[in-house]
Amino acid sequence: MTEFESAKATINDVASHAGVSKKTVSRVINNELNVRPETRERVQKAMAELNYYPNLSARSLASKRSYLVAMLYFDVGAYYLHQLQGGMLDHFSMRNYSLLMQPCEGSPEQILALVEHKARYMNIDGFVLVPPLVCMSPLTSLLKRLGKPYIRITPREEYDGFSEVLCDDEQASYELTTHLIQQGHKTIAFVRGNPECLSTITRYEGYKRALLSHGLPVDEQYVVAGTSECRSGVVAAKTLLQRPVRPTAIFGSNDDMAAGVLSVAHELNIAVPQALAVAGYDDSPLAKQSWPGLTSVKQPNRRMAEIAANKLIDKIEKIDNTDYPQNIACEVIYRNSTEGWQAKLEAVAGSKTEEAV
Repeated sequence: MTEFESAKATINDVASHAGVSKKTVSRVINNELNVRPETRERVQKAMAELNYYPNLSARSLASKRSYLVAMLYFDVGAYYLHQLQGGMLDHFSMRNYSLLMQPCEGSPEQILALVEHKARYMNIDGFVLVPPLVCMSPLTSLLKRLGKPYIRITPREEYDGFSEVLCDDEQASYELTTHLIQQGHKTIAFVRGNPECLSTITRYEGYKRALLSHGLPVDEQYVVAGTSECRSGVVAAKTLLQRPVRPTAIFGSNDDMAAGVLSVAHELNIAVPQALAVAGYDDSPLAKQSWPGLTSVKQPNRRMAEIAANKLIDKIEKIDNTDYPQNIACEVIYRNSTEGWQAKLEAVAGSKTEEAV
């Protein structure tokens, strides 16, 4: 077969060359799961030998799909957004879909108008919603009315097991708070984040569970509301560090706010971790670059993005798949901002014992 002839190969040619049906070739092209590995390999080999590429325009016309999905986001950190995008791109591409990154700004009415316009005139097949848009009930109502499948990443409520991807923030927050308790801390403050986000609730619940399970009270004077921004961490730290009994540890429910706490500690000449332990959440680049390095929680953002991508395509293509995990584990990353406080206590206790002798 000449190069010119191979460029004109059709799906029928591929089927004949591979010794399978046209429907099987279509299933391989669409990356459907119900194809045996050896059959998939044979079809892919035939496609390569014939230099065959699917006609996406014809495919879209035949299926009445655009093979385009959109991720809607607003007021989200660049690092978090980059991880989600990276996790989704590969998996959408593997299943022959393209990803549109769509920022949503303005009033709720403007956001709804933008999404409806994109959904109708670009014929977007499905949507991924990122916090805080996951909490915008008029948006999900719009998508339902338009008949557009969607997946929400860590929504605050309304779970159905098929339209969301969740991670176990509560358990990770429990583990981090337990680490602080095991370091010898008994007065541990907590800076809450954006009240519209599920993570704000679950991280606080993990903090409370750790205190209560270790016989420590939950004292609301050591719980301060933040906004998830660094400056709110600064305000929270100044409030907490002026308490008559100062906390010996502050857990910020994201790295930005924890960085704000660190800056106030440095400004007040409070040594970290010797006089104050500080922990954050997200394990962003900021956690690694701060001084001292910030103990934090690494969320499985790329894994969550991969699951969101595959879940959405399954919904679009009406594939029943219940093999997805419902709550993905996080990992606590221990760094110098929380290490050594117990050692200091023991050293002080030891010196007092020597003085008494």
